[in-house]
Amino acid sequence: MWKWITGGGSKDPKPAPPPTTSSTGNNLAHLQDTMETLEKRMSVLEKRVKEETAQAVAAKNAGKKTVALTHLKRKKNYEEQVTKLNTQYANLQTMVDKIEEATLTADVLAAQKSGVNTLKQQNQKMNADQIGDQMADIQEALADFEEVTQAISTPLQEEDDDELLDELAAMEAEELEKELEGAKAGTNKLPVVENDTKVTVAAKTEDEELDALTAELNAA
Repeated sequence: MWKWITGGGSKDPKPAPPPTTSSTGNNLAHLQDTMETLEKRMSVLEKRVKEETAQAVAAKNAGKKTVALTHLKRKKNYEEQVTKLNTQYANLQTMVDKIEEATLTADVLAAQKSGVNTLKQQNQKMNADQIGDQMADIQEALADFEEVTQAISTPLQEEDDDELLDELAAMEAEELEKELEGAKAGTNKLPVVENDTKVTVAAKTEDEELDALTAELNAA
C-alpha cells in the first residue's frame, strides 16, 4: 500500500531532457516580459512615493499632523515595495544573463562538436600513403610540363657555331690589319726639320755690317 502511495518499487526518475532552443527562447522571453512588468510597477510606485511625500509636507504645513503621518506611512510602504521589486528585477536580470551565457556556451560546444565530426569524416577520406602518391603524381606532372615547355621553346633552325666563329675571326684579323697599316703610315711621315741656313747667313751678314760700322767710326 505504501509503495502504491509513495510510488515505491518504481525505478529512479529519468533526468529531464536538456531544454531545446525553442524552449530556451520561450523561457527567456517570459523572463524579459516579467522584468518589463516589474519596471512598470516600480515606475507607478515611485510616482506614488513622490505624491505621498508632497501630501505629507502639505498636511504638516497645514497643521494636520495625523494626516501627515498617514501619508508618510504610505510613502514608506511604497518605498519598501520598490526595494523588493528592485531586488526581484536584479535577480531576474541575473538569470537572463546566465541563460544567454549558457545558450552561447551550448552553441559553441555544438559548433565544436560539429567541427570535430566533420574533421574526422574528412580525415577518413585521406591517409599518408594517398597523400604521398598524390604529391608524386604532381611532381611527375610538373616535370612532364617542364619538358614539354623546353621542347616547344627550342628554335626550329639552329645556327652553325663553327661558321659564326670563323666569321668572327676574319673580322678580328681585318681589324688588326687596319691598325698595323695605320701604324706603318705614321712611321713613314717623319717630322720635317726646317733648314736654318738662311738664319745663319742672316746672322753672319748682320755681324759683318756691325764690324764695318765700327771700323768707320774708329776711322773718323
